[in-house]
Amino acid sequence: MEIYDAYTARHYNAFRPPLHGSILRQCLGQDSFSKVLDIGCGAGHSTVALAEFCQKAVGFDVSQSMLQQALQHPKIAYTAQMDGNTKFDMISFFGSINYIGSEELTSILKRLVKSGQVICCDFSVVMDRVYEQCIQEPFHTHYEPKKNLDAFPLTISLEPLSEGTDSQTFDASIKQTAHLLLAESIFLQKAQSYFSTPDPFDAILDKLEEIHQASFISLRANRYWKRYKLL
Repeated sequence: MEIYDAYTARHYNAFRPPLHGSILRQCLGQDSFSKVLDIGCGAGHSTVALAEFCQKAVGFDVSQSMLQQALQHPKIAYTAQMDGNTKFDMISFFGSINYIGSEELTSILKRLVKSGQVICCDFSVVMDRVYEQCIQEPFHTHYEPKKNLDAFPLTISLEPLSEGTDSQTFDASIKQTAHLLLAESIFLQKAQSYFSTPDPFDAILDKLEEIHQASFISLRANRYWKRYKLL
């Protein structure tokens, strides 16, 4: 079953925080790769950012709704079905490791060439106050943005190379903030119930404009990354 339907994918594609490139530069520095596999690529924001570090990238996602919205780039090919014979010198899990089980992960990592590398990157935007302003209740999620390969009982040997955690602030317009909120499926369900409509976008816009008297909202994101090498 797709995690993201067409409605959620539309909001996801409309605005993502400008964080993918900066996280990858922290994680990868000046290194470059021949062929990269981006697991759970979504609408392609992470894949496009990865294109800076490789000659060719493949974005994989099981959600056809996401792939239909994917950003196009001359170095990138998107797919919902991976060729079992293709090898990669780097595999990226950017915000996707929470949706993968141990068996599937082991299968994916077998696509690495000898001494190939793996990165796990993610971020979490601190929006508790905005959530509560919109739907009058705290927002809770079980999503773990810090999760990486250390959480799995892998039979494949990997050497940790580097890791980091920091934060970054960015400005989002009222409209961008509404898109960001509604890209979260749990928030969407709560907003649909609170505003009694299947499409609460306009209601969220009105609520945010009523509360915030500025054109932009300053938000903070916590950023996480860890890099490994196949032994």
